[in-house]
Amino acid sequence: MYASKSKSRMMSLKDKLAQPRVSKSVSEYFQSIRTMSDDLALINSPVSEDDLVIYALNGIGQEYKEIAVGIRARESVISYEELMEKMCDYELF
Repeated sequence: MYASKSKSRMMSLKDKLAQPRVSKSVSEYFQSIRTMSDDLALINSPVSEDDLVIYALNGIGQEYKEIAVGIRARESVISYEELMEKMCDYELF
């Protein structure tokens, strides 16, 4: 029974990770992604840093498309924290 609940919870969290940002500030959006990632880690289904970045970039929304394209084109991998800082700065701009 517990394994079934864990699997159901994992699937629900991963589905939510893939959903776009809706009427949240960028900082709230990134915090919700981090919280879901932490919850997944607690049920032995951790999300890699690279996957967190991908989820965030895919869900951030069209108004951030310009900066998202620039970040995807980078030679070096961006950390989740650095991405969050850049997106929050862009939101304030």
